[in-house]
Amino acid sequence: MTMDPGYFRGLYKSSDDPWGMAERWYEARKYAVSVALLPRERYASAFEPGCSVGESFDLIVLSEVLYYFGDADLDAVLRLSVGALRPDGQLLAVHWRHEAPGYPRTGDSVHGTLAGHVGLVCLGRYRDPDFTAEVYARAGGDLRSVAQVEGIA
Repeated sequence: MTMDPGYFRGLYKSSDDPWGMAERWYEARKYAVSVALLPRERYASAFEPGCSVGESFDLIVLSEVLYYFGDADLDAVLRLSVGALRPDGQLLAVHWRHEAPGYPRTGDSVHGTLAGHVGLVCLGRYRDPDFTAEVYARAGGDLRSVAQVEGIA
């Protein structure tokens, strides 16, 4: 079962920054690791849920959101995300690894689902006790490393 939207309304009603994005070293560090995982310095168009709607993206960021979805909704989000990626696009997924009581799934289970998705191939991964960050390409897309793209490998 997907998380009820009222959960998020309640969080933001009690705080402008319920996760401490502006204050916590954890959040700043996670952002830096996530950006460092990306195989390109710049993207022409990107999408992060909650920020916009659109199509034809070369980067989709799914950070700290996929564990709120039940099975059917997670499958739909991944299907739509892969479908919205350009052929050479990438998907960045970042999730908390500690238990979160009441969430439909854990961060580890989300990344297990991503790893098994037939439309995605993992290009890079960072994992520590707190979070996992992975960047995926569309299966059949550009799977070259940064060094290969720059012609040094």
